Amino acid sequence: MSLRKEQTTKRIEFEDGDWIDIKENRNYGDTVHAQRAAAIRRISSSKKEDKKGDEKSDDGGTFDFDVVSFNLALLERMIVAWSDDEPVNKETIQELPNDIVQKVLGEITDTMEEQDEEEKKA
Repeated sequence: MSLRKEQTTKRIEFEDGDWIDIKENRNYGDTVHAQRAAAIRRISSSKKEDKKGDEKSDDGGTFDFDVVSFNLALLERMIVAWSDDEPVNKETIQELPNDIVQKVLGEITDTMEEQDEEEKKA
């Protein structure tokens, strides 16, 4: 196993001649980017008393995971090119038809599962 893999792409073709190229290998930076986009910190509004008996805010809070934000951030990192004239960014990705987005996400997920299996064998 090499520490760094050469970045290769996979082309997803659609019936009308359009295509989307995605990275074949997700790297740690792609994962971190998507996870940070998906993490939503919820601040607790409960109050606690400190040792002196004074009231203070409990600012520990909790985190929620927003799957939609995760998917959008992952698509933004994994799509490297497409047949459309517009640039690849969050706004243009959100304008894609849902069936295309689902197909691309499925391909990304399949690619990640294949990558995990290869790493387990190594």
